[in-house]
Amino acid sequence: MASETLNTQIPHTKSPGPRVATVGAVLLGLLFVVMPLSGGLSPFIFAGMAVAGLCLVFHPLVPFALYFAALFFKETPIPGVPVTANQVLAILFFITWGATWLRGRTQKLESSFLPILGITILYFAVSAISGENLERGFLHFKYVLIYGAMAACLAASLTTEAAILSLAWIVTLLSFGAALGGLVEAIQNNVLSAFTGRWTGSVRIQGTAPNSIVFAWNLLYSFPFAFLLYSELRTGSLRKVALLMGMFALFISLLTFNRQTIVMVFVMLALSAMVFVYRNRNTLLAIVAAAAVVGGATVAPLVAKRIFTVTTLERDPSFLERRDSYILGMEMFSHHPVFGVGFGSFPAVYRSYLPEDYTTYYAQYHAPNRLKFPDMGYLALLAETGIVGLGIFLGLMSFLVRRAWTLRKWALARGDTFAANYSSLVLALLVFILMTSGIQDTFLYVRVWIVLGLALLLDRRMLETKPA
Repeated sequence: MASETLNTQIPHTKSPGPRVATVGAVLLGLLFVVMPLSGGLSPFIFAGMAVAGLCLVFHPLVPFALYFAALFFKETPIPGVPVTANQVLAILFFITWGATWLRGRTQKLESSFLPILGITILYFAVSAISGENLERGFLHFKYVLIYGAMAACLAASLTTEAAILSLAWIVTLLSFGAALGGLVEAIQNNVLSAFTGRWTGSVRIQGTAPNSIVFAWNLLYSFPFAFLLYSELRTGSLRKVALLMGMFALFISLLTFNRQTIVMVFVMLALSAMVFVYRNRNTLLAIVAAAAVVGGATVAPLVAKRIFTVTTLERDPSFLERRDSYILGMEMFSHHPVFGVGFGSFPAVYRSYLPEDYTTYYAQYHAPNRLKFPDMGYLALLAETGIVGLGIFLGLMSFLVRRAWTLRKWALARGDTFAANYSSLVLALLVFILMTSGIQDTFLYVRVWIVLGLALLLDRRMLETKPA
C-alpha cells in the first residue's frame, strides 16, 4: 500500500463549488428566517449555525474527535434543548461528512461486507419497532440506524493512511486522558491500600463511565489502536509514546478489579504482539517487562485476590444479578425462540417473564417501574432478537474475522505492512468484542460500530494500491 492513499481511484465528480455554495446559501437563508422566530434562543441558534458553517471546511475526523471524547461521559443534556451534547457532536460529524462528500473528498465503499451490514441493520431495526415495548424499541430503532450511518460515513472518510493513523491517535490520546482521570480517582480513593476485604465501589475506579466494567472496556478498546501506531509510525520516540499510552491504559483498567478485565488485559497484549507486524521487538519486551515490574509491586496482590473470588460466586452480587438475567432471558427465549421479544425490550418487559417458582434472586423484588438490563450480550441478543438475531450477529462477526485474517495473510504475501497491520487492528478488535460480549451487552456500544465501520475497508478493492 502506498504511503499516501488507500485507493487512488477515488471518483472525483465535477467541481463541487456550486453545490457547496448552494448549501451555504441555504444555511444563510435559514439563519435569517429562523432567528426572528426564535426569541431568546437566537444566540444559541446563531452559534450552532456558525459551527455548522465551519464544519463545511473541516475534515470529518475533527468533529468525530469531539464526539469520541464525549463517549467517555454520560449523556449530557442541554437546558431547553431536546438533544444532548453527545447528539449535537454527532450531528456536526454528519454535517461535516456531508460537506466533505459534496467536495468529492470521500471514497465509494466497495466492500462485500456492506450488504451484510445493511441486512443486519434492517433486521435489528424491524425487531426494535415490532417488539413488546415500543418506547424502548423506538429508541433502539433510532440508534441502530444512526450508528449504522456513522459507521459507513466514518469508513468513507478514511481515504488515506494518514487519516487512519489520525483516527488511531484520537482513540489513543483520548483514552490515555481517561486513564489519567482514572489514576487521579485511584489516588483520591487510596485504592491500592484501602482494601477492606469487600470489592465495593470505594476500592474500584470507574472514571466517568456508568460503572467500572464499562470504564475498563473503554480503556482496553484503545490498546490495538496504540499498537497500530507503534507498528506504523516512523519516528521512534512517537512509536514508544503511543505504546506507553496503550500500556498505561491497560494498567489503569486493572484498577477496576473486574475479573473479565484481568483476563482481557493479557489477551489483548498477547494477541497484539502476535498479529501486528512491527520493528524492535526488544523495545516491546522492555516496556512490557517494566510494566510487569510496576504492576507486580503495586496492583498484582489485589488482582490475585480478585481472581480468587471466583470461588465465592454464590455470594457475589454481580454474579447473582447476571444469574437473574440468564433465567429471565431463557424464559423469554422459551416463549419467543425465533424472533425474540423485540430488540431493546428486555429491560421493560422482564417482569412478565419471572419464573413461576421465583428462582431469581433479586428480580422479583424490584419496583414495578425499574428497568433491569440483561448485561450479557449474547443472552440479550437471544432473548430480544431470537435465534435469527443471534445467528445474524455471530455470522457477521465470523465473516469479518475470516476476512481480516485472510486479508492479513494476503497483505503479508505482498509485503504490504500497512494493509497487514490495518487488518490486524480490526482482527484484534473483533476478538475483543466477541470475548467480552458474553459478559457485557456491547451491541449498541458506539465503539463496536466504529469497528464495523473500519471493517468496511476490509476489501482488496479498498486496500490495494492502484495506479493513479
